[in-house]
Amino acid sequence: MSITRAEPLAIGNAIRLYIAPPVGAWRWIVLRKTTDDWLAPPETGDWGASNTYAPNAFYVGDPLPVDPAASVVYDGDERAALDYQALLNGVTYYYRAYYWNGVLWTLDAETTVATPRATFRDATLNPVLLVRDRLDEGLAVYVARGELLPQAGTLQSTRIDVLTGPPQAAHTRWPVVTVQLRSETPAEHAVGLDMGAVWYVASGEDEFTERTGWLANVTIEVGAWSLNPDERVTLHRALRALMAGNVPVFETAGLQGAAWNPAAVEYLEGEFDAPVYTVAGTLAGLVFSGIDDDRTGTAINHVYTS
Repeated sequence: MSITRAEPLAIGNAIRLYIAPPVGAWRWIVLRKTTDDWLAPPETGDWGASNTYAPNAFYVGDPLPVDPAASVVYDGDERAALDYQALLNGVTYYYRAYYWNGVLWTLDAETTVATPRATFRDATLNPVLLVRDRLDEGLAVYVARGELLPQAGTLQSTRIDVLTGPPQAAHTRWPVVTVQLRSETPAEHAVGLDMGAVWYVASGEDEFTERTGWLANVTIEVGAWSLNPDERVTLHRALRALMAGNVPVFETAGLQGAAWNPAAVEYLEGEFDAPVYTVAGTLAGLVFSGIDDDRTGTAINHVYTS
């Protein structure tokens, strides 16, 4: 038999090997080279016959397959191995395995060839930007209706600022809304971190591309800041309505099970030039965190750094 498949990982600098050992083999050593030339399997000789072999146990004494020009990728009895050490993207590598059946070594009849490349695309949703954009659009409707007035009661602006950080004491246009990531923790892992696959056609060969990562629990903290206690009440209602109305948008964009949890209102004094009234809450949900294999895009070869 042989190494049936060599799969470059989308992240680059790594190749997954799938091994189909011959019947009776219980140990194999996979070698990697940059040239397709191989040494014959070592012979046990008379001295190896004196050893005692236990079923499914490693032998002692017989010579190992040694090739000074090769790197040992794997030594064991698993049907899959991951080669990730000292691989350069864009360089072609050649693989063969030597199999041990307790009596003699045999060598793969054919060479398996693979070239690692970085073809990944960051597929992680940024929930903070998603929520910020949806609140920005929704609050603009409240301003257009006259229910909220930017610049503390004036008509100098048509929008309320939605920031991804806390407001600063100077140059703040009231009212203001902030959206920040409070926490992100992995919640669900699939076997092998494989979160799905996409069928694609490239170079006449149909294949699946993998999505690698996990589902993460995210908590987004949203705050509304105002100089007017009555305006704060309107902001509280507006945030609740916009969060509820955007649930289908969040779901479609990749924020699953979004739930809005308003918190208690606060009154801040001393941090700003005037008393500030705030209302806060958290939006919690699940998002995918990981990468896609974008083989239709540009593959990145090795990047040399000084």
